[in-house]
Amino acid sequence: MKFVFDASSLIILHQSNLFLLIRDILIHIDGRMVLLKAIEDEIMSVPIHSIIKSISPERIDFSPSEEFIPQLGFGERAVIEYVLTHGNPSEYLCVLDDLEARKMAKQADIHVIGILGITGRGYEICNIKTKKNLQDIWYNWKVLGFRIPKSKNIEMFLKTLKRT
Repeated sequence: MKFVFDASSLIILHQSNLFLLIRDILIHIDGRMVLLKAIEDEIMSVPIHSIIKSISPERIDFSPSEEFIPQLGFGERAVIEYVLTHGNPSEYLCVLDDLEARKMAKQADIHVIGILGITGRGYEICNIKTKKNLQDIWYNWKVLGFRIPKSKNIEMFLKTLKRT
């Protein structure tokens, strides 16, 4: 499976020191990271390029067209348009946290996950060791300004996960 990230997901994972979790998940599922030029340009001011190199992403020179879903942000448009125009969408997992972008991707039958889902995968494959670790990550995200929906409750979230 190819993971295609929007910029905000990469930035929040970096700010919370969880970027290498992506690498561990990709190794565990034999997946690859696709890094679109449009996204790389958006994260240029964030010092994560050396960490990204450690994941060895497939770099793709792609930017979205202006007409494609103009109500979404540049990065979200890039991710969705790329997946829809480059092969079979079922080969991709889009990492998007913008609710509107997630809805539109799902309407187009694109597989979507957010960073809550990424941490869930980390918990399932034992990189995030305990419930307390997961609570600390969520708390840190709130401090950084990431909004976790009130409907998301850590106890309910944990019940949906399976440890491997």
